[in-house]
Amino acid sequence: MPEYETDSPEKLMQDNTKAELGTKQEIEPHALQDSRQYAPGMKWGLTFIVAMGGLVVPLSSGVLFPCLIEIAEDMHTTVSVVNLSIAFGSLSVAFTPLWWSYLAELYGRRLVYISSFFFLGIFNILAAISPNIGMFVAMRLLGSASSASLQAVSAGTISDIFETQDRGKAMGAFMLGPMLGPMFAPIIGGALTMRWSWRSTQWFMVIYGWVVFTVMVFFMPETANNLEENRHKQRNDATSPGKRALYFLLKPIEAAKLLQYPPILITVYYTSIVFATYYLICVSIEDTFALPPYSWSSIIVGVAYIPGGLGLLFGAIIGGRWQDYIMARTARKEGRYDDKGELILHPVDRLGENCLLGGILFPGALLWWGWAADKHEFWLVPLLGNFFYGFGGMILTNVTMTMLTEFTPKNSTIGVAVNNLMRNSLSCVSAIIAQPLFDAIGTGWSFTAVCLFCLLSGVPLIVLRIKRDEWSRQMKATLG
Repeated sequence: MPEYETDSPEKLMQDNTKAELGTKQEIEPHALQDSRQYAPGMKWGLTFIVAMGGLVVPLSSGVLFPCLIEIAEDMHTTVSVVNLSIAFGSLSVAFTPLWWSYLAELYGRRLVYISSFFFLGIFNILAAISPNIGMFVAMRLLGSASSASLQAVSAGTISDIFETQDRGKAMGAFMLGPMLGPMFAPIIGGALTMRWSWRSTQWFMVIYGWVVFTVMVFFMPETANNLEENRHKQRNDATSPGKRALYFLLKPIEAAKLLQYPPILITVYYTSIVFATYYLICVSIEDTFALPPYSWSSIIVGVAYIPGGLGLLFGAIIGGRWQDYIMARTARKEGRYDDKGELILHPVDRLGENCLLGGILFPGALLWWGWAADKHEFWLVPLLGNFFYGFGGMILTNVTMTMLTEFTPKNSTIGVAVNNLMRNSLSCVSAIIAQPLFDAIGTGWSFTAVCLFCLLSGVPLIVLRIKRDEWSRQMKATLG
């Protein structure tokens, strides 16, 4: 047995996880059992739990969309300034997953989940009682930083417990949770705002966050299978307290080096473009329907987010199974079998007609929404465009998120964290420029420009498909 495996387990628990996870006996069975050997019912139960956790990020921003104007009036500021609470929240979700994923690879997914949801509740309480816009934006930033763990670690949990051939379907099921946010959060936010005030949306988030916290405390086991290996490497690299502190501060930033690999760079870039357009749509919905000639109330504006959410929902359900089918079909067609007769699957095999459809559909739907909203067409016309935007965008996101966990199989949360770094940085920019852009050139021309940019951004995916074998060999030699 290797020497590092004989280190005192009591010491590890005391240093790293005792307070959060309980005694050694409570967690050791999960550490010893390969999480991919869990019963199917347990796997899907854990998928449901992390999906409900993943819902918190879109939920926390979505409940604010119908009440941006009310917050601005209550805080004596402008809607553009209130949008900073969403933009800075997105920015914190961009960077903090690098550290959450680093902790998850060392101390486990469970510890990260429990810690982040505890702090989320604290910061949401402070957001609810904020007396001014500065404190509100600050608390939203810290709350988003707390919940950001789900953006990276939950995808790692799916990678922990599911085999490659089932991972697309599992990722699609997991994405149902986060996709419920865009569908129901604006309705919840609108209803709470009409009944009480915008502050009730933050109290709702406190309740939701601590409910998930309680569920994870009692029902979420540790799923990571390589913690001892990662801890051993970390102990060898950082031998003193000072070095460990410096290691914690700087080591996660090295994850950005993954962008040197073309498949990861292209996948992350395209995911970021799709995600950034979501914030343009969300800001545009209130800008369109809360004002004349529609003049809808907050709760009805919230209902206007449902078609896009339904598109996301159908895209997650259909897209997951579709990409698994395309992956297996590609491997069979190319005759890739190992000595046991099992298919040799590559992450890029997931790219097929699904991405061609999504890559054309979601930019076209942006154009549809932009001009239908600009010309104030009958409300059903622009909302149908939102449905197809959600459907096409989710098919693409489902594929790229699954591929990222497979590009970095030994540290699956790190790849997703790098993805969050770029996509939420672009989303921050998107949320800041959305309203000024609509005011300057109009909704129609804004989304025309975005549509053309998105179409051009899909070209690198074609290059990735063509050069997949060469780039896959290079990455496998380096990353494993």
